[in-house]
Amino acid sequence: MGQQWEEFGVPLPLSYNPSMLTRSFDVHSISSRAWNIYAELMTRIWFSSVRASVDQIFRTKYGADYPTLQEICSNVTYVFTNTEPIIDFATPTLSRVIELGGLGAKQPKELDEHWTSIMNRRSKVVLISFGSMAKSYLLAPSVKESLLKVVSAFPSVTFIWKYEEKDDFARQDASKFGNLVLVDWMPQNDILDHPNLAVFITHGGMGSVQELTLRGKPGALVPIFGDQPRNAAMIEHNKLGKVLSKFEIGNHEKIISLLKELMENPEHMENSQRVARMLAKKPFSSKENLLKYVDFAGEFGPSAALPPQSHDMTFIQYHNLDIYAVALMLIITFALFSLQTALFVLKAIGTTKPKSE
Repeated sequence: MGQQWEEFGVPLPLSYNPSMLTRSFDVHSISSRAWNIYAELMTRIWFSSVRASVDQIFRTKYGADYPTLQEICSNVTYVFTNTEPIIDFATPTLSRVIELGGLGAKQPKELDEHWTSIMNRRSKVVLISFGSMAKSYLLAPSVKESLLKVVSAFPSVTFIWKYEEKDDFARQDASKFGNLVLVDWMPQNDILDHPNLAVFITHGGMGSVQELTLRGKPGALVPIFGDQPRNAAMIEHNKLGKVLSKFEIGNHEKIISLLKELMENPEHMENSQRVARMLAKKPFSSKENLLKYVDFAGEFGPSAALPPQSHDMTFIQYHNLDIYAVALMLIITFALFSLQTALFVLKAIGTTKPKSE
C-alpha cells in the first residue's frame, strides 16, 4: 500500500491495478480509472503522514542519522506479502516479492453436534459476519431491520449472523425468525467447509477472503475500510462473488437480488470450487516458501541483483519525463525551423516570379 510500491521497486500501473480503496474497477471506464488514481492519492497522503510520525519517533530515540522507513524498506532482502495470485489481479511484481497467501489459514475441523444440527436444519445456509472490528450490534436500526427482511425473504434458508450482544433487537425482533441464528462467535472456517454453506456475507478482510476461497464458497462482500475494498474487487473480478457497497447495506431489495444471483446461478459456486481445488494443489505451499526463503536470506543476506534501481530514481527519471521533454523540445525546434524555412522559400519565390503583362 501507499509508497511501499516504489520503496520495494514494484511497478504500479494504476490503469489496471486497483488501489486499496477501489472496490469495483472497470479498466475501460475513464471515470473508474480516474477514481482509482484519486483513491491511490488519498492512500498515499494518509500513508505518508503515518510514515513521517514513525520516522520522527525513531530519530528522536536513536538520533538524526537513523535511516527512514523508506530507506529500510528499499534495502530489504525479500518482501513477504499476504496475497494469493490465483485470486488476485494480475499485476507486475518482482522476484524479491514472495506471496504467502493463506499462510495463517487453518485446516477445517469437523463440526460438533450443536453446529452440525444448525447446518443441517435446511439445505442452504448463509453466514453473515462483518469481522471483529465492525460490530453487528452497533449497526443502525434501519440496517438491522433491512437484514431481517432479507431473512424473511428466504424461509428455506438458515441464516447464521455474528451478533455480539443479547440486546433488545436480539431478544425481541430477531427471535421471531425461526431460520435465523444469532451467535457472538462461531467456528467460521469449519462452517465454511460444510457442504450446506451457500453464501458468506462478509466485510472482505483478507483472512475471511482467503478462508472463503480455500473452502470453495461464493461470497457477498460488503467492504468497510482498509484493504477490504480491493479484496472485494478481486473476488468479483475472478467471478467468485459479488460486491455490495456499505452504503447499500440498508437496501434489502438489493441484498435479496444479490443472494438470489449467488445461490441460483451455478457459475459462482463452480468457479469457487475450481479455485479451491487449484489452491489445494499449488506446487509449493506458503509455509514451504516462507521457510525456504527465510533460510536462504539468513545464509546469504541481501543480493544486489534483486532490488531494482528504481527506488533511487526521481519521479521524472522513473517515467522518462526528462527524455520526453528533450524530445518535445527537439520536435518543436525542428517544426519551427521547417516552418521558417518554408516561409523563406515562399517569400523568395514570390520576389523572383515575373510580373504578368
